[in-house]
Amino acid sequence: MDVVTLGMAKAATTKALNSPLQRIDRTQPAPLVASNCWAAGTVTAAAGATGTARTPHVATVDCCDLRLVYGNSYINGSFIETDGANPVTIKASVEVNGVIYRVTFGGLQTGTVDPGGKLISDPLGIEIAEGTKFYVRTYSTSAAAPQANYACYGNSGSGGWTVTTDLTAPGSAAVGQSAAYVFTVRAILGTPTARDRATVAIVGDSIGVGSNDYGDGGRASAFTGYSDTGLPAGGYIVRGLAAKYGWINIGVPSDQAALFTALNGHYRRIAHLSGCTDAIVEYGINDVSAGRTLAQIQADLTTIWNLLARRGMKVRQTTLTPKTTSTDLWSTTGGQGTYGEESVRTQLNDWIRTTPAPLVGYIEAADLAETSRNAGLWKPANRFVTDGTGTSGNLSITSATAAFTSADIGRTVLMAGAGAAGAPYSAVITGVTNAMTAVMDRAPGTTVAGSRLAIGVYTVDGTHPSGTGAKAIAPAVNAVTF
Repeated sequence: MDVVTLGMAKAATTKALNSPLQRIDRTQPAPLVASNCWAAGTVTAAAGATGTARTPHVATVDCCDLRLVYGNSYINGSFIETDGANPVTIKASVEVNGVIYRVTFGGLQTGTVDPGGKLISDPLGIEIAEGTKFYVRTYSTSAAAPQANYACYGNSGSGGWTVTTDLTAPGSAAVGQSAAYVFTVRAILGTPTARDRATVAIVGDSIGVGSNDYGDGGRASAFTGYSDTGLPAGGYIVRGLAAKYGWINIGVPSDQAALFTALNGHYRRIAHLSGCTDAIVEYGINDVSAGRTLAQIQADLTTIWNLLARRGMKVRQTTLTPKTTSTDLWSTTGGQGTYGEESVRTQLNDWIRTTPAPLVGYIEAADLAETSRNAGLWKPANRFVTDGTGTSGNLSITSATAAFTSADIGRTVLMAGAGAAGAPYSAVITGVTNAMTAVMDRAPGTTVAGSRLAIGVYTVDGTHPSGTGAKAIAPAVNAVTF
């Protein structure tokens, strides 16, 4: 090879090595690199105005240079994006294998996120291997308790809250447990080893955020349970995604597709999805219940799908699970009744199954929840007895005929009259003492004897999948190759 040819070859090699097509382009939005990110504030942080929160996450790809994203806005009672009431001052760190690494903001230990604002940390130069469970510690101070991320964590091993004290510095003490609704990180971005791993946005209502799915053992307040995979419970979408993909949930309870389509109903939370390659939309059942027509709901869903698709995401829609009443705690199909809008739900599901544009696919949730396609009835409980006994304040419930076994651990139960003020009592079986005694994640509020006890119910209210129901539906999400 002559000198000129050799020089040209060297130049071509150098150009190829330096080409952004051959390397990760750092000018692109950094992708999500972890599971368990929740970006829609909806409630005032019950934990308080000042203290340290600790939330769990799993690295879904080998990654480095983590960047933590915080927000100070929320969805108000009219489902409008709203500024937080006060600035929130933040210190933060990432805890990996018990070692705490401080995060900075513009080179400083402290950052402030103004009302309506977003705060992104400097890259944290650590490397985390795929599958590693790690924690984000967030010390926040504000004039009043800020609006929290919807999800909260408080049971053993999942995170929690310590009031007043800053526990973000290296070597800090453990963070306390059992906190409800904390102010914490909304997204975790970073540099992955390769950009070929999907990252998923969850867009929906209370079913999408996992209401009534308390995991398979242990909860404090409304949402702290861990599923049997060791990941946070949070509905069938969260369970199905597990830690296979980085994901962020922007769902809001009671929201509707019609409300989300309004610009002031989504413009802040949707901005958190810049690092997502795919989206799962779960909206629909609240629109059906509100009496909107099939054509109206189709138009609203199509608008949402296009909002996400134009941001470069491949979009999938879930089919809608049933909504029923029950006279027997959803222990049988015979005790259930459907609502007048049921025909709209089934027509909508049949339409979704045609994969209308711009969908790339759909997730078949309804078939795994109802007795048969378009039947409109939740699958019945695993079994029921009529001699359930529960004592107020006692975690153990008994039945001479229940024949409890270890297979019942993680199943959701309903017991007539054992809840607060005699309402139905719902709980999760966390242990089995013997065939007649099971240990629950929380105690009954009312003492009862000889009550109907439904074991392994798919729903506790006719609308939301329970932990049992979520676990049954999750394989439809897990089977998707994003």
